[in-house]
Amino acid sequence: DWKVWTRTSETPLVDGPAEPTYFDFRDPQVRRDGDVWKMTIGGGIREVGGAAFQYSSSDLNTWVFDGVIAHGDKNMTTPIFTGTVWECPQFFQVDGQWVLLISAMDGKGLQQELYALGDYDGLNFVPRTWGFFGHTTMMYATTTFTDNSGRTCAISWLRESDGKTPEDSLYAGAQGITSVIEIVDDRLVLTPHPDFDKYFEDRVDVTSPLTVDRVGSAWRIAVDLVAESKFSVIVAGENSWSLSIDRARDELIVTVEEKVLLEMPLGAEPGVLDFVVDADLLEVFWSAGEGSAAVHIPANEAATVTVMGADFVGRLAR
Repeated sequence: DWKVWTRTSETPLVDGPAEPTYFDFRDPQVRRDGDVWKMTIGGGIREVGGAAFQYSSSDLNTWVFDGVIAHGDKNMTTPIFTGTVWECPQFFQVDGQWVLLISAMDGKGLQQELYALGDYDGLNFVPRTWGFFGHTTMMYATTTFTDNSGRTCAISWLRESDGKTPEDSLYAGAQGITSVIEIVDDRLVLTPHPDFDKYFEDRVDVTSPLTVDRVGSAWRIAVDLVAESKFSVIVAGENSWSLSIDRARDELIVTVEEKVLLEMPLGAEPGVLDFVVDADLLEVFWSAGEGSAAVHIPANEAATVTVMGADFVGRLAR
């Protein structure tokens, strides 16, 4: 029942990198594959780029090195720069398609969540397309799992905005909303897990304009946007901020005064925009895009929320 743990051996299960050119060997993910276990480990290959290594085992004790299942190219920046090290690799399937999710870094400040869809033959994964799993550097070190309904889910670490815990803070980072992963048109789309709905039961139909006074520190808005919808939210209180759609650039923008906190691509397609505020955290999900975004916003214990726009249907819940 997982209450008692007994050390079975002082010997490491895996000694370390199989080749001297492999480095930053870390973050194992273990999965069942038929009659064997497969382990994906992150790291890098010197003068090459980030990499994912694979080991196999029949008993979880003795592991055989299968090789490098995928690696990046540190000299290539298009379509996406994948860094020099891949941390926290997650290798899994969604609807029969293989997904490699990585936390990419380069030792120079890059720390970005990326994903690749591709083909896997048991030893090699060949990316077909790359995308952004997270649209800000706050999201990192995501873990995936399968829930009791068979849905592929993800939980991300949300870091402090400057990488440092505020002085005298009771917290050091946060856990993001549990989300469900789907593949739509070769894009990895995230939505809040449906079990999350029960925490926001006080719902108000969104009309334009709508002002709700003193919503508290945790609230959520989900809206169906048609193409070219105009939509904005102004949060007024001790600390004010705003969220809006810039149709000239087809972006979602979050600002405090004149400072831009988030620019997330939307595109012109219709979809569901779902975002959640919890104290000083904002998480954004867009059904017609890929991945999600998280950003720190000013905290308000009892804010007034004004929703404005045209051509949308939605609900505010708190």
